[in-house]
Amino acid sequence: MNIETKHITEREFLAKEHAANIKGTPIQEFYRDFNVFVTGATGFMGKVLIEKLLRSCPNVGRIFILIRTKKGQLPEDRKEELLKSVVSINLIFDVLRASSPEFHKKLVVVTGDCSLPKLGLSKSDYEILIQQVNIIFHLAATVRFDEKFNIAIPINIGGTKEIIDLCRACVKLKSIVYTSTAYSNCHLKDIKECFYDPPFDIDEDINKYLCTADEATIEILKPNHNCCLFAIANAAAWSLSRSTDLFSITYLCKNDRLAITLFKLQFTTLQGVQTEVPKCAFRH
Repeated sequence: MNIETKHITEREFLAKEHAANIKGTPIQEFYRDFNVFVTGATGFMGKVLIEKLLRSCPNVGRIFILIRTKKGQLPEDRKEELLKSVVSINLIFDVLRASSPEFHKKLVVVTGDCSLPKLGLSKSDYEILIQQVNIIFHLAATVRFDEKFNIAIPINIGGTKEIIDLCRACVKLKSIVYTSTAYSNCHLKDIKECFYDPPFDIDEDINKYLCTADEATIEILKPNHNCCLFAIANAAAWSLSRSTDLFSITYLCKNDRLAITLFKLQFTTLQGVQTEVPKCAFRH
C-alpha cells in the first residue's frame, strides 16, 4: 500500500467515524444501534421498509428478516432475490448500494414461517431474537382473496398471536408495529366509510373449527364466505368482532407495556358514540 492510498483509507475511516458520531434526527437517534425484526420482508411493504431503514437510519443495528422456504427456494436465496427487487423502473436498493455498498451485512436471515408455532424458528434463533431485538415490524400476511380459511387464519391471526408471544419474551423490546391487511367490501353495491360486521358470527371456537375442518367442508364454505375472508382472517377485524371496546389486541398488549403503532384509520361505535380510532395508540 503506497502512502497516498494509506492516507485515503485513513480519511475514509475518519469520515465514517465522524459520521457515526454526528447526532441525527430524533428518528435516526431512536434507531441508533437498535436491532429490528421484520416479518413479511419479501413483500412489497417489507422491501420498502428495509430500504428506508437502512438508507435513512445508517446507524441502525442489525435487521433480522423472517423468511420461509418457498417453492424449493431457500431463505438465503430469497434474500438475494429481495436485494435485486425492482420498484417502478428502478432497483429499490440501488441508491443504498451506491452510498453504502456493504449494507447487506446488516441483514440477518432467520428461517421460519408465520403459520407455525413460535414462527417456525429454531430454538437458537428464537433465543437470539429474545435477547437482541429492540423493535418489531409485523407485516407478514396472505393477501389472496381466494385463500382457504385453514391457510389464511394461521398466518394472519395465528402469526400475529405468535408475534405478541415473542414480544412478551423479548428483554430489550421498545416497540412493535403491526400493519394490518386491508379488505374492501366489494360484494356490496354501495360501500360507506364504516366498519362492516362479518355476515356470520365469529365465536370462540371458529378459529379451531376453521383450522381443523376437513377439505370437503372448506370447499362447501368457499362459495358463500370467500367474500368476507379478509374480514375474518384480518387480526384487527377479528379483535373488533370479539370485543365491545376498542381494539382488544391493543389492550392485550397494553397490559404487557408494549408500545404499538396502528397503521389503520377506522370508524367504529364505542358505547353508542361514533369514534375515529387514532393512527397511533398506547405508548408506554
